[in-house]
Amino acid sequence: MKSKFTVSKSALDQFLSGCMAKYTFYKKYNLAKMPPVLKFGIDVHKMMERGLGNPHVMPEDLEAAETAERLLNLIDKAGYKILAQEVQHIAPLTDDIQLFAVIDAIAELDDEPVLIDFKTGARLWRKWKTAQGE
Repeated sequence: MKSKFTVSKSALDQFLSGCMAKYTFYKKYNLAKMPPVLKFGIDVHKMMERGLGNPHVMPEDLEAAETAERLLNLIDKAGYKILAQEVQHIAPLTDDIQLFAVIDAIAELDDEPVLIDFKTGARLWRKWKTAQGE
């Protein structure tokens, strides 16, 4: 069986951007140094997947733990039943190319399947006022 070229959505976006150098640059230098927002999101996802742990032990990243707890509470209050987390998914695009993705959570709500994509990056953006009050 012939192996397929597997690509993430992010890499595919760079490839289809119209600039071939952009994809090459992305593949060579992407994540040479992990941005803090990405590390934060990964930490939150890990905490949500494995649970928040012992409430009497201070987590390594308190802000990530608080975000994970808020997201888990939102899911619980909305009535979602989590069936699986961090599910690796491959979708064929052509006979030779397949798209790789990770589904944050597969859940059920009122006996209907739901895909959940957690968004954590917004938590790090702070609102600041300028001297003019903007």
